[in-house]
Amino acid sequence: MPRNAAVRFGSTDTQAIVRSANHRKQPRKTTKARGSYLSKPKILRIQQRYLNGQNKSEIAREEKCDRETVTRIVQFPEVQNYIAHAQQEFFGLIPDAMAAVRHALRVDKNPMLGLAILERTGVTAYRGERMQLPETTPSESGYERQARLVAHVLLEARDRMGVELPPEAEEALAKDAQKSSEAAKASGAKLSRR
Repeated sequence: MPRNAAVRFGSTDTQAIVRSANHRKQPRKTTKARGSYLSKPKILRIQQRYLNGQNKSEIAREEKCDRETVTRIVQFPEVQNYIAHAQQEFFGLIPDAMAAVRHALRVDKNPMLGLAILERTGVTAYRGERMQLPETTPSESGYERQARLVAHVLLEARDRMGVELPPEAEEALAKDAQKSSEAAKASGAKLSRR
């Protein structure tokens, strides 16, 4: 359809200008290149504060600028490259740190370091806290609990991985299963009587 074609709508003679499909608003052209309105020393101060670990909101408040501006400035390639280089250097120190910890534990026998490692890995509770032990029945001793756990592992291996157990182990597991079912029935009977 031509650019300024007349279009009839029903019985009226109203004309509408039909725009061609390639006619769109062109973006406004500006002569000024977009850049930061902040001075170079201020940009360097913002970057330095960020690299020192200061929060973006705190930096924006102290430098009296917008938080989005701070975010844009710390995303500059030179800042991100510096951070990536520092991280690589830090990760390169991990083997040395492990060797130092190993030496402090094995040679110096440093008990405080050992305790700190146990606390941070969750093996023991932090100082001042109580360790949450798993609940056990009062009638069950540690030996009985270990035997029950080993039996459970053996049953899992037999059922899921097809491991063949010796005949004596099969008989002992069958007896234990029978005792467990009888105990469960007895406790169920006691509960139903009440």
